[in-house]
Amino acid sequence: MPKFIIILGPPAVGKMTVGQELAKITNFKLFHNHLIIDALLPLFDFESINFKVLVHEFRTRVFEEAIAAKVDGIIFTYVLAINKQSSVKQLFQWIQLFQENEVEIYIIELQANLEERLQRNETANRLNHKQSKRNIELSRYILLKNEDELIMQSPESFFGSLPYLKIITDDLSSNETAKIIIEHFNLFKQL
Repeated sequence: MPKFIIILGPPAVGKMTVGQELAKITNFKLFHNHLIIDALLPLFDFESINFKVLVHEFRTRVFEEAIAAKVDGIIFTYVLAINKQSSVKQLFQWIQLFQENEVEIYIIELQANLEERLQRNETANRLNHKQSKRNIELSRYILLKNEDELIMQSPESFFGSLPYLKIITDDLSSNETAKIIIEHFNLFKQL
């Protein structure tokens, strides 16, 4: 059965890097958050309605086509802002889309302290794969702004009966985190 693995967490927590490790182990396709964001930023301001509409529509279309193509597994990264209804609504629309198409869903929430995330914000891997993060001062500003304005940690039981795992990654490598995810969800037996 195809799988949709959602890796959630605040900026610079390691979502993409963990997704890269999961993709290596599982051969699932990594569709990280910034693939669409960085494609649209040259044309639209991050806060513009055009940008927000297109990001959501493009992601949704990619998911629809991946389902139609019967892709074995998708790893998707997303900053979920619990206190923004549009963010929560989008995520649950995607979850519903996959559920309606009999795709197994796994939700992983990564957390790390702010100091660790500020360090990760400047790693070569992050800067190499996320063009919009290469302006480190701006990226740091946005990370701190999000920290002040957004709730990026879900409350207990937020995802109901969906398969869910929260991991504190301060002292874990991306490879160690990926292995925890695979073991927790017994993905080796499902591959």
